[in-house]
Amino acid sequence: MPYQFVDPIHIYGPDAIRHGVEAVHGPESKGWGPQPTGFPFQGFTSPRSLVVDNAAVSQGLANAGLTCSENNAAAIAQGVRNLSQVAPTNGLSMRQASGGSEVPEWHWTIEGNPPWQDYMSLILAHHQLITENYVFPVAHELRTKRRTTTTNVAIQTIFDMVAEIAGDLETGHVDLPQLSKQIASHVKGLSTEVTDSYHVEKTDQQTFLASEATNPNGDAKAIAGIIYNYSGTISDYKDKKHETHSTEVTVEKWSMVFTSEDVFNHVYQWVLSHT
Repeated sequence: MPYQFVDPIHIYGPDAIRHGVEAVHGPESKGWGPQPTGFPFQGFTSPRSLVVDNAAVSQGLANAGLTCSENNAAAIAQGVRNLSQVAPTNGLSMRQASGGSEVPEWHWTIEGNPPWQDYMSLILAHHQLITENYVFPVAHELRTKRRTTTTNVAIQTIFDMVAEIAGDLETGHVDLPQLSKQIASHVKGLSTEVTDSYHVEKTDQQTFLASEATNPNGDAKAIAGIIYNYSGTISDYKDKKHETHSTEVTVEKWSMVFTSEDVFNHVYQWVLSHT
């Protein structure tokens, strides 16, 4: 029997996008709409490493000009531990996962070749179109923080906000050890020394996540996708005459969580037919 396309707008209705979490869970909890079905996977292979290379992160900051005595491996280790105080821990633990030949060492590796990662990439690329047409709830958050503080606290503020916002999902949270490793990877790659102000900017376009397996076959309760951007600027941070510096951090995130394979396929087919 050929696949029969059902427009997801008829599943959730045009008001779904305005109801946030309720739109995702309300229909299921009220006994109508698609029930959670899980997503079949052949299994997952554990990440190759979740250990943060504190010395490499420290060197990355030094490359960017932060050469003060407070920039050392021990301070970085403490900063990573501090992320646990701000990163969300609610609901399902969602694991970063990917397949193919280039899998980041902190990702779970998807065994076999299920279509979910490729489908999610297409869906995420058209999140604005999905929002404009009320196809499925896309959670969006934009936050800016400005403060005057020491350089070390300013850098911690940047990555605290990334962990707090990028780690939060409607049904749960991104696995913290993975998120910490991911944030650290952004820093240790810094190689260009700045002149006056420290500026970091990063876009993570395709983050695919799957919840913990519900059975030995590796089926997941939910899958999710996140796009997030962040930028942080510490003004005149190389000016040693002043202990504090003006800091501005902006984080923006879009995310979608699916608990029904049917709905996920409907959204994917809708995007295919409208792009």
